Amino acid sequence: MTCKYCSNEFCWLCQCTWKNHNSGGLVCQDWAKLEEEKKNRLKAKALENANFLENFPKIYDKYLEKVQQIEKNRKSVLEKLESLVLNKFGPKMKKKAENFANFIFGNRKNL
Repeated sequence: MTCKYCSNEFCWLCQCTWKNHNSGGLVCQDWAKLEEEKKNRLKAKALENANFLENFPKIYDKYLEKVQQIEKNRKSVLEKLESLVLNKFGPKMKKKAENFANFIFGNRKNL
């Protein structure tokens, strides 16, 4: 391709000067290399995604275990708080303790 302003010849694919261009044919070699690198990157990304999808069930199972563990811990903390309040203040403070615990834990029964 030739620039209409300065009459400089260059490759329209890679934008390099035509005098130093190494194509020797109709297809730009530099551009072909860039396209090959792009294809390789896409293949690597596809492989990475496939690996993630393969490992997803394991990751999700771990997530569910953590959620169950958090809920179990939450219940044990609530029980300890309730027994502490009942022992210290009696049944009249039980409702206030429940409200306080719900405020702390956000009233989340099912995650």
